[in-house]
This record gives sequence, structure tokens and C-alpha cells, in this order.
Amino acid sequence: MKTKTIIKRLLVLGCIVAALALAAFAGYLTYDHVGYKPFGSIDDDEIETLLFTYDSGSPTENWFEIIDYEIPELYYDSILDALRNVRVFFPYEDQNLGYYGNAYILYTIVLKDGTKHTAEIVGWSKNDIDTGYYLRGESGTFRIMKDGVRTYFVRVDGVLYDIRDELIYTDLRDYSRGIINEYDREYN
Repeated sequence: MKTKTIIKRLLVLGCIVAALALAAFAGYLTYDHVGYKPFGSIDDDEIETLLFTYDSGSPTENWFEIIDYEIPELYYDSILDALRNVRVFFPYEDQNLGYYGNAYILYTIVLKDGTKHTAEIVGWSKNDIDTGYYLRGESGTFRIMKDGVRTYFVRVDGVLYDIRDELIYTDLRDYSRGIINEYDREYN
């Protein structure tokens, strides 16, 4: 083969590789900013039941252990809506992150075909990196912007994600308190 032919083929191959790398990088950036909703495509007619599990893990008089408690009708639509709006991105690096407030809070969607999908409220954390901005004056140094960023963690089907959405996280956490009170009223 001639040298010009080899160079042309290498150039075409290089362009193809560069285009694929650019497409992969664009896909990565899009996914990292858009994510996906793991429960977003589950239809109401596919769902058998919605369950709640809670265990405070503390051996006191306020100790609860609720196993597969069916979510009351009062909370059903709100929780299902919140679960459908959970948006995940790439899995969090540390998959061993502990539970929220030493409690175990788990929502389970059971489909009619027997498949189970779970969303476990894990916790929140503030970054260790100080991203604050300061203003130095004669009388001292003042913080003029927040330090760190709060992140919110949910384990979806056993994989830990930073869901980046305080409202969904706090809704799911707060609904759990209402369900526990409902359970306590019903069974105690």
C-alpha cells in the first residue's frame, strides 16, 4: 500500500475514534446533569402494593420495628409521587454510607409480577471541602457565602446515590414519620 493511502485511513480512523469519544463524553455530561428516574416509568396498574419498613435500632420504649407494613391510603399517592420523582445520577463512591439518624427507612414497590423495587433513605452530608467565601475587615473575617454543599442520599434497589434533591429526600423522610404515627395509632 502507498503511504498516502495509509495516512488517509489512519486519519479517517482517528476522526471516527475522536467522534466516538466526543459522543461518549457528551453522554456522560448529559447523564450527570439529567440523570434518570428509576421509578418514573412504573404505572399504577403494575403495582401490587407499596410497603414501608422502619427500624430505629434503639432499644428504648420508643423502639419501632415495622416489617412490610402496607402504606396507608392517606400517604399512598404522595409517597408514590415522591418515589417516581427520585432522580439518580452516577452511584456514590462510598457505598457503605450509614443510615439517616441511626434509623432504617425503606420504601418498597411490589409489582404484580413479583418484582420488588426499593428506596432506602440513607442520610445527608455536608462536603468536607470548604467552598465558602470570606470578607476580611478591620474587626475580623466574615463569611459571605455558605461553606460546603449538603448532599442527600437514597439507596435505590441496593445502590447508593446522591439524589441532589432536598425536597424529595425530606418528603420521603417526613412521610415516614407520619406512617410510623399511623402504625402506632392502629396497632398500639
